[in-house]
Amino acid sequence: MEECANLPPEHNLIRLLRFCGHFLYYRIGGKTGRGRILNVLKDHQELLQRELQEILGVQSGSMSEIVIKMEAEDLVEKAKSTKDGRQLVLRLTQKGQEEAARYRTEFERRVSQMTACLSPEELAELIRLLERLQLHWEDLEEQWEIPALPEKMKIRAEQVSHEEFKNS
Repeated sequence: MEECANLPPEHNLIRLLRFCGHFLYYRIGGKTGRGRILNVLKDHQELLQRELQEILGVQSGSMSEIVIKMEAEDLVEKAKSTKDGRQLVLRLTQKGQEEAARYRTEFERRVSQMTACLSPEELAELIRLLERLQLHWEDLEEQWEIPALPEKMKIRAEQVSHEEFKNS
């Protein structure tokens, strides 16, 4: 940490955010982790593959590859929709239901451990500041000459809390 003492505060912030992003990616399941897929399917019972990829912000080729692997592991199955028998949907198998329950339990345990060092007031303030930073960065994307992330790839706090981790 001594080498960071001479960094300007803005650079130190970026360094810390980069560490947090890396930590979350590799310790909470990655961008398209199986756990996220299991969790969303558990909440929705059945989804078209296209709907699942839209919720998670995943490209169709990547989603197909993951689904094939999960089918081979007997975690998901393709079946006729109960709403429209002409369409094939993804559903969790019994093994997938059990794996989704384990994922949620483990996710909640890890989140609790990861935020245990903060008081409720500190957590609320951190969330407020990060949301402010997120809005500012989204505005910057519009100003910069680099292409912004496609809308479906942007992670919104409300999407994560309502779609991915509801009833956790």
